[in-house]
Amino acid sequence: MPRFTTPREDAIIFHIDMDVMKERMSMFYLPAQVRVQADSATVLKQILRRIEQHGAERFTDIDVLQQRMAQHRELLDKVAQRDSQSISRSSPANTIDLHQVLTALRQRLPENNLVLNESISNYPAVWMNLAPTRPGSLITSGGSSLGWALGAAIGAALAGKANPKYAKDLITVIVGDGTYIFGIPSASFWMARRYDTAAGGAWWKQVKETSEAVAAIEEGIDMVCSQRRCAVIEVVLPKF
Repeated sequence: MPRFTTPREDAIIFHIDMDVMKERMSMFYLPAQVRVQADSATVLKQILRRIEQHGAERFTDIDVLQQRMAQHRELLDKVAQRDSQSISRSSPANTIDLHQVLTALRQRLPENNLVLNESISNYPAVWMNLAPTRPGSLITSGGSSLGWALGAAIGAALAGKANPKYAKDLITVIVGDGTYIFGIPSASFWMARRYDTAAGGAWWKQVKETSEAVAAIEEGIDMVCSQRRCAVIEVVLPKF
């Protein structure tokens, strides 16, 4: 976590987590003053209710709060600005702009969608560019093991078949090459056919340039929604 979000040296950290001790994750550590084992969504709702009851000025400096709100609006403006740009205008040939590819994906996702994010090194890019506004529409694994996303997609599809309340128009998995392999794709695609969450063999297309992304995404979504096939889009990123 500190790799992407480094707290200030004088920050007071409260760690709220379903698995606050992370006993099986030896490299996980946050220098927290308070650790609370609880459902994060429940705690955040309770905190929000308390703030609404007593007023924000009781808990924080109003100037600091306004500054953070301005920073958040600036971030949203940057996302909106990327949306208005042509996907092929700013990327040279034979290169991939991951931010533009993810923005193109978000613009083409149906409203009732579910994204399973196991991109690991590109977690921040996925969250920032997909910018989910509906709770539960973008989720990640809370565990330390890799390879959950492919099986989780099948499970999500089965949940929709069992109860229409949980049915999704499209389920998208975002993985790196490592997490894709750890998901054992041959077994996952077999399970998808065996339990009738997909029909036929998996469709595949490779994308090496940003300008190729839109057509590939649209074709892949059509394969899933119209032909009920699993679709794999391989986006070749620069090595890092």
